[in-house]
Amino acid sequence: MSERLYQNILSEVMVDLLNSHCSKKFILKFFLMLTTGLALMISSSVFACDDACMSTGESFGKCNYRCLDACYTPAFHHRNEFLAGLQVRGYNCVSTGYDTLSCDSNGMGGCYGHKWTCGRNC
Repeated sequence: MSERLYQNILSEVMVDLLNSHCSKKFILKFFLMLTTGLALMISSSVFACDDACMSTGESFGKCNYRCLDACYTPAFHHRNEFLAGLQVRGYNCVSTGYDTLSCDSNGMGGCYGHKWTCGRNC
């Protein structure tokens, strides 16, 4: 649910509550509950750090990775960014598909030690 929609619903509910015969104490508790829910929703979406690319395992001396649509960005973008980052660090990696890439496992120190994340607080 978008923040604006949540705020519109909250406003309509407050008007209905004020026009009803509910006590002011009940209305205040209800309003605090709804605003706390909104704050939690905003903080969880803004400060999340999501995995965008992660290892799918090793086979035949290659570390294989799959990327996902995450942080409002398509999987291929994360694949390109992750691939470039690995190559800059000297790893021998290539794109193998729309959302996949593969690296020689020699010198990587394990396939699962590498991943690409997006969002805040990563």
